[in-house]
Amino acid sequence: MLIHSFSLLLLVLLLSSGFPCRAQAPSAEIGVESEVEKMCGPGIVTIGDAWEFITLERQRAARLISSGELAEWPQRIAALAAHGRFIESKAYFLFGQAQAALSREVAALHEARMTSSALALAGERGKLAGQWPRIEARMETIAKLLPAETLVPTSKLAHLLPPSFSTTALSLSEPLTLQAGVEQRLRFKAERWLTKGRPLLLPEHLMELHGQRMHAFVADLTLADYHHLHPQPTDVAGVYELRFIPKVSGHYRLWVNQVPLETGREEFPHLDLRKPESYPIVKEEHRILAREAVAEGLRVRLSFPDALTALRPGNLYMGRLEFEDAAGQPVRDLEPFMGAFAHLVTLAEDYYTIQHLHPHGAVPQADQRGGPVVEFPYKPLLPCWWKLWVQVKHHGQIITLPLGVKVEWPQ
Repeated sequence: MLIHSFSLLLLVLLLSSGFPCRAQAPSAEIGVESEVEKMCGPGIVTIGDAWEFITLERQRAARLISSGELAEWPQRIAALAAHGRFIESKAYFLFGQAQAALSREVAALHEARMTSSALALAGERGKLAGQWPRIEARMETIAKLLPAETLVPTSKLAHLLPPSFSTTALSLSEPLTLQAGVEQRLRFKAERWLTKGRPLLLPEHLMELHGQRMHAFVADLTLADYHHLHPQPTDVAGVYELRFIPKVSGHYRLWVNQVPLETGREEFPHLDLRKPESYPIVKEEHRILAREAVAEGLRVRLSFPDALTALRPGNLYMGRLEFEDAAGQPVRDLEPFMGAFAHLVTLAEDYYTIQHLHPHGAVPQADQRGGPVVEFPYKPLLPCWWKLWVQVKHHGQIITLPLGVKVEWPQ
């Protein structure tokens, strides 16, 4: 099933791709430079790329209405309409009623472009604000007509591929004595063990991933204590350092999340901070199922609207995180950190298989705020129990919210 789903993902992406921003306009415009070619950018290759830009343009448009600075509105709504036209031209996999519905929504988006631009130029902010929800509803309908696979931009595709076999070997550079409540300085050496001579892994050998060249995840065997850290190079080549305070004195494991330039594939080399007596797995009593969590006055609810039955391994889902405050009010002021409004790390019950997920949509600007809904593509790799850690930044504080889901084979 995993191979089949992955093949389908690649097929859909290939079908939805083409030369950057060379969408064919409607027949009336054939033979002339289309507005699609004018408004799209060179970074748009697939439907997912266009949808990522739509997400960014929606955020910009909403800010313009809020601020009342409407002079830029015609440009923003024209870009939205052009991205919609690009999506329509690349949706070769739709036919019949679905294809007709997509064409209607894109045509309505173009009509809304004309009427809303006239309102903006006339300074009719109130009327424009009243029309904006209907424009957003059109775009949501477009998204629902498309398979979830097509909404993933090329920049995030690598993180939906199964992690490759690690090309890096990790080892402790100095003895480590784990004591609960005592800050630990963890130094480890990274070597490119598949390369002749086992050369050291240096920062310049890695791609930037979610704003960092290296992410580190440290968790104990109960998965009650979890740390998301960023190793820093030391004055010793190939040696990296991080610090954390363990809550317990038991077994801990370190995973390093990285993408080597020589492979371009995400990998998760790991290191046991205390030698296990046997291969460890998460015990049954710690495999808690929870799609809701509360921490620091923040509540999150997890759902998968397109999962008609249980979650299946190898299938791609669009997960939905909804945030509320202690009073039950929607939270709309999540702050961006490491290029996103939320970060998700999932770990399987085998205490080995791990994924680092990023929300769907464009990278937010520093002054932008997110919520109450954050969506993310999720493709579980194994049929088992998974622990999910959601991390967000709210009022300057990094908050971790633990969840748990079960992924099952069809009966």
